[in-house]
Amino acid sequence: MFFPFVSWEHDYTNLFAKKIISTFNTQIHPRIITRLKGIDDSSVICHPHVVAYLYFLKDRANTQYFLTSEEANFEGVLALVMESKERANKSVKDYILPLDFKPNLENHIPTFDRNMVMATEMSNNIDPFKTKNYLSDAERLAPVVSAAAKILYSTVPEYIVDMLRVSQAVTFFTRRLTSGFADPRSHGMMFINSDYVSSPPYMAEQLLHESSHVLFHMLLNLFPMAKDSNSQLFNSGLRKDKRPLFGILHQVFVLSRLIRFFEITNIKPGVLGDNIDFYKSALSKNLDILENKASLTAAGEKFVQDVNAVYEF
Repeated sequence: MFFPFVSWEHDYTNLFAKKIISTFNTQIHPRIITRLKGIDDSSVICHPHVVAYLYFLKDRANTQYFLTSEEANFEGVLALVMESKERANKSVKDYILPLDFKPNLENHIPTFDRNMVMATEMSNNIDPFKTKNYLSDAERLAPVVSAAAKILYSTVPEYIVDMLRVSQAVTFFTRRLTSGFADPRSHGMMFINSDYVSSPPYMAEQLLHESSHVLFHMLLNLFPMAKDSNSQLFNSGLRKDKRPLFGILHQVFVLSRLIRFFEITNIKPGVLGDNIDFYKSALSKNLDILENKASLTAAGEKFVQDVNAVYEF
């Protein structure tokens, strides 16, 4: 169902849109929930601008007091979504991919800052930063993105389908602490470090990498794969810090798709490691954790079986 690529026999995006509404149903004002339910386009409900704003409202303890301004702000967010979708349609000319490469980041700064703080802590780098100083100009990367898109379309078109089902925007930044990230609080947004994607193969690798995280955020939300995903921490094959089971599952999903991409294209990895054996070693280690140390749901067991059916270590 999910590997080596998503079959899409069901409209998972529509299911996820309904899940978003039910998740926030008791956490934000009913009038905004009613407005959400009146939107018949699931890609709008799942747009990173909408998701980020819903988390903002959830984090506010006194949402009812500010209801009037929040309703107005929500309509403003929906207007930003329409502008984003228009830019995405126009981006096909320069980037080939119908994604918004110049998204409005007003509601995403907390997401960016939080991930930069985590990356800083992991690297023991205490150098202060300001978000605005680390945003990259997407226009200069257009030729690299378009060349990367051609690689993906010609070799793994099914991964392009997956990407465009769930990802709607890309933010490029420059900060050597991390190659990129995706965050459920800005679901549908890929954050990619421009310092790591100077060539089309590296850009293709990173687009596939981060879009796979976005996709798996949605799949894990719809189909929980671990009975307890946060209580235990494990040494993974990629990161220095110990990761919860949630992170191990993410690594298996992303690594398995990257390895398949490298094997089909004969492209040499370049972002996380410089050879495919590094990726396979990390995948093998994480599969061992899932098979021997994790308590998985039926969906989780099926996912591990599907990956093992392709990769034998």
